[in-house]
Amino acid sequence: MTIAEETAPNLAGNICTSLPTVVDEKGERQWKRVDVKLEDHVKTPIFPDGLSPKSYDKYFDDYLTKLAMEQLPQDKPLWEFHIVKYPTSNAAGHGIFKIHHALGDGYSLMGAFLSCLK
Repeated sequence: MTIAEETAPNLAGNICTSLPTVVDEKGERQWKRVDVKLEDHVKTPIFPDGLSPKSYDKYFDDYLTKLAMEQLPQDKPLWEFHIVKYPTSNAAGHGIFKIHHALGDGYSLMGAFLSCLK
């Protein structure tokens, strides 16, 4: 089992299932519970095979730039997890969380992430 498969159920159950809002019978806005489809949130880019780590640096940098420029879909919970399975000059692979700031600050989100790895 991969790290993504092990941690995704915890992430989906802990921080990512209640993002859209609805108006209740009192006219107050409440979180609406939604089903999380992991295939909508866990992404694995495809780069050309057989390149050197130095060559993958450019693909990885371009992917990060594209990722940073795209908005998260507003009709789904506001998070994505990207698994880059290609070696770069800095690492054998990369895991990237893209999480909307409305879900929490960096400190609380890292605490939630680390609690999922226990």
